[in-house]
Amino acid sequence: MDKTQFTMLGMTGSGKTCYLLGMYKKMLGGLKGFSLTTDDDTDVDLRKRYSRMGDSSLGQDRFPAGTDQTDFYDFTLEHALSPIMTFRWIDYPGGMLDEKTDGDIEQYNKLEEYIRKSSSLFICVDGALLQGDDNEEKTELVQEKCSSLINPFLSKYLKNNTFLPPTAILVTKSDLCMEHTDSDDLREIMEEAFSPLFTESQDADRFISIIPVSIGKSISENGYQGKLSPKQLELPIFMGVCFALASQQENLVRDIKEKESQQKEVIRKRDDEAGAFFLWRDDDKVARLGKDAEELNKELHRRESLYDKVQRDGKRLLEKLEEKVKVVYFNGKQYESFTEAADEYMKANR
Repeated sequence: MDKTQFTMLGMTGSGKTCYLLGMYKKMLGGLKGFSLTTDDDTDVDLRKRYSRMGDSSLGQDRFPAGTDQTDFYDFTLEHALSPIMTFRWIDYPGGMLDEKTDGDIEQYNKLEEYIRKSSSLFICVDGALLQGDDNEEKTELVQEKCSSLINPFLSKYLKNNTFLPPTAILVTKSDLCMEHTDSDDLREIMEEAFSPLFTESQDADRFISIIPVSIGKSISENGYQGKLSPKQLELPIFMGVCFALASQQENLVRDIKEKESQQKEVIRKRDDEAGAFFLWRDDDKVARLGKDAEELNKELHRRESLYDKVQRDGKRLLEKLEEKVKVVYFNGKQYESFTEAADEYMKANR
């Protein structure tokens, strides 16, 4: 993978753009030592749009209109102002999920490519669909408004690909539904609405989490006068980066072993040459091999230091996910522990 990237799916109006703005604003000020940075132009744009979203005098107009294009954002997650990982966030317009029905499949095929190159996939489900006490009715609404398009797309995707990135179902606007829809209700509704994702498959391993997120409690009440107060918006980022770090860590292990093997071979050749009878010994070759061994040793130390940093950063993120993400599955089985499910996924994909 050339660049770590995350793809977000969701129907028009599901809150994808509001999520992005709230997530960036929340992480700007720092969260338990974690923060996000981006380039100056993107920073100015996102701050301006978040500021408008915070202006309650605008009523419903404070919220951004649904996008009709694919947007790309490059961020760097940091801890204690030290970079952890740079990643690309891809916000895909919900209306394009059904483009294939109009005969234009170019954007539809691009989405498949984005997901194939992503280290995590996020699916937005509008919390407004989960209001009320009837779980059957709420499930039908999610199926009608969301999963009836996303499930067929993922079915098509998995016919062409053997890899499904770790996936989080984000319940946006969760403040609208949490009074009547608890975690057990969410689990029941999502298991039914997205049942293919919660079923074990021989074709592709499935890691699925369910994460409620919100930009503010009761923000839509009284003519959309509610105050912005983002909740749990950082968790999808933490999840995506955590899985990307785990893959990077495994690559580093292989790289370190390869460098160690190369170093041993160079040292063996140097020692063999140095121990040769002086009439046949090539002192220049001995010196050259000695320098090669020193360079390999420096490369090893650099990779070992990077491995230690990746391990520390991954552990920090995993601790937050273990604490906050309580509904998680691997291959159709629900796990009590995010860490345990993630470990199973990584083992299966080595």
